[in-house]
Amino acid sequence: MSRRNLQRFPSLVFDLHDNDDDHDQTNDSHHSSIDVQYSTPMASSHPKIQSQNITSTIVTTNQLLASAAVGLSTPSPRRPAIKRRAHSVTPSRKTNQDITIIDLITPPKPFMTTTRTTQPNYMIRTLSIYNQRRRSILPTFPSMTYTHEPDLLLANIPLDLLSTQELTHRQPSLYPASFQIQNPHPPAGSFIMTQYQKYFLPILERFKMDTSILDHNYFRLHEFMNLFRSSRLRQLGQVKCAEDLLPLTDTEIPQLFEFYLQMDVDLFYMKTCSYHGAQPRSIHEGIFCLETPQCLYAMSKCNQCELCIPTDNTLSVLFDNYNRHRFINGYESILNCPVDCNTKNFIYVLTRACHEFDYICETKFSLGGRLQDHRQVANNLIRKLLFDENPTYWPFVPKTTIEVNKDNAHYARMHATTTDTCRFNQNESTTRFLNNIPVPPNGFKFSKRQIEQQI
Repeated sequence: MSRRNLQRFPSLVFDLHDNDDDHDQTNDSHHSSIDVQYSTPMASSHPKIQSQNITSTIVTTNQLLASAAVGLSTPSPRRPAIKRRAHSVTPSRKTNQDITIIDLITPPKPFMTTTRTTQPNYMIRTLSIYNQRRRSILPTFPSMTYTHEPDLLLANIPLDLLSTQELTHRQPSLYPASFQIQNPHPPAGSFIMTQYQKYFLPILERFKMDTSILDHNYFRLHEFMNLFRSSRLRQLGQVKCAEDLLPLTDTEIPQLFEFYLQMDVDLFYMKTCSYHGAQPRSIHEGIFCLETPQCLYAMSKCNQCELCIPTDNTLSVLFDNYNRHRFINGYESILNCPVDCNTKNFIYVLTRACHEFDYICETKFSLGGRLQDHRQVANNLIRKLLFDENPTYWPFVPKTTIEVNKDNAHYARMHATTTDTCRFNQNESTTRFLNNIPVPPNGFKFSKRQIEQQI
């Protein structure tokens, strides 16, 4: 409702305010609520001051007036119409008449009786005093002033879990950019514009994030990659690192950056993923999560490898699982694209049977091939550290059927040339221990020599 329309009935509105003193005592509390809610000074007893205060209240509540205009014909259920005798606006007529007055100034009851509570900051689950170093590598907002703990990006936290302060960080143009493009098409060419077109243009529309935030986190990612290479060199040595220098092309850096921005403090969730047939969840979302993260993809069977068709009727992989995976430390991850047993180039985790340790690694091979490598490494370690150092364990390691047949034939020839025979007296405990030896898998068994050595 415009100011010009309000000027059509100024005396009617003022009459309403002047007559409030004659109404019940509850109106006093109503006016007090208005003054607190909209920071309007309480009207004094002077008519002129009253008029000024009312006019100010009308101007500051235009939205409420617009919403209340719908109910001009029917009184609002929250504040019923007040029937009073008021003077006519026309000066020449002195008669009084009964009119129905709709209060368009006082806000509805919910605005008067309830106080808006402030949403608390998001409660981080996986950061404690023991792993604060992880905070230093998470994506953050640019800091206006120097601080040791800049505000985290919180890209995978939905809007309803963020506080007012955290929501403010997402406002566009809040952080000034460190550079501006004056001429996007220089006639003589520009190295800086070439870099800008490689690292920023392909992601600006999809990420829906200010250039200043992207530029700030690009710099952080570059620093962390240098730290990662230095740590890798210290752990693996010069020769091993030379085999894989982790070079990144100009097209791979924005892809890595896309992953980095969505490695949130408690959840890894790729809303913008477009790999292996996946599609971004919403064209309006970008990096910042607007709604609760959803599990849209799962790992399916290929029905061709030993992971899908195990020999012992047990599966080492959980298929068709549309749930978040929670690591031992409480961190969670959501699968970002549909995969099966033959999918290559992925990050995986192996959880110990004790559920106290996670082994996280990456591979360019398929999952079946990678797990087979792990089995070979484990077998070599067991053989080297357990059996080679402790020969007495070898009788409990079954052999293939071919090896057992050869060993039994050689063992029979040895006993045929001697008259000594080995006799073993088995007591109850020995018999119980022998019965508890695991049965060899299909294609394997113990030789006669091994059975005697077991006893």
